[in-house]
Amino acid sequence: MKPTHQKTKKKKKELKLAHFTERLKKKKCCSDVESSHVSSSGEENQQINVIEANLVDEFYQSVEPHVIHSENKLLYFDHMCVASQFPPLLNLKLFPNGKEVSESLSAYYSVRDYLEFKNDLNIISNRNVQCYVIADGNVPRTAAVFACATNWRVFSIDPRMKQKWVCKFNNDVVSMDNEQGQPKEQDFVEGLESTPSIQRLYPFSMTSTEFLQTSIFKKVKSLKSDLNIIVAVHSHADLWEFYNEIPSPKLCLEIPCCFKPNIQREPITVFTDEALHSEKNTIYMWYEE
Repeated sequence: MKPTHQKTKKKKKELKLAHFTERLKKKKCCSDVESSHVSSSGEENQQINVIEANLVDEFYQSVEPHVIHSENKLLYFDHMCVASQFPPLLNLKLFPNGKEVSESLSAYYSVRDYLEFKNDLNIISNRNVQCYVIADGNVPRTAAVFACATNWRVFSIDPRMKQKWVCKFNNDVVSMDNEQGQPKEQDFVEGLESTPSIQRLYPFSMTSTEFLQTSIFKKVKSLKSDLNIIVAVHSHADLWEFYNEIPSPKLCLEIPCCFKPNIQREPITVFTDEALHSEKNTIYMWYEE
């Protein structure tokens, strides 16, 4: 790579990460103000929550996203061709067109860029991370990208999931507790098998609400994960319901389709990714310690 290209790439990354910094500063400022005014009264707390919800709704209506990748709209196609972990996905014929490629890779690289911003890229290789991809479609495209690019356990959840992709699981085994009453890695793995084509990818043919009721989720939730990640690309599922069930620390990314986000928390960042080839290319992210 020529030096001039290196400088351009560095400049683009600096601009892209700038919006993370700005949103984090604002989030901290708002948190400090809220903590100084919260009353111990349950009734007043409820009123404050309603006010906060209204403020968040107002925020979603008025926010002006940052724009990224306007100068390189083929970015994700370059990644798909060059990055060593992605070509196998093409052999599986997961993607019917370029639009689907850009959606899935935009979700992954947005999460990756945020982790890089937090100086936490080493978590990409961490096996103690759970990733939930909500409403992934009848083929686990976005979940497959995350499973191939990381060492995480990735759960793809959609009621339309084709049976050929659905993972094998035994509820009786998964629900068993060990003698100490604490879940262990081998207990979890014993009752659950990833899809044969991709390691650590667990597709489920059910709604997100149904998944939350399974013994598998209860087992995974009880594990002390280093990070939980939620991804929703053009989903119609109730993300707020799912978000509330996932323990912290957690990172959530949503690319809304037809509705504004329903998560009653102010996002840390909102941006429009012009390398995502869809009219619905605005990305919201939330993070909780």
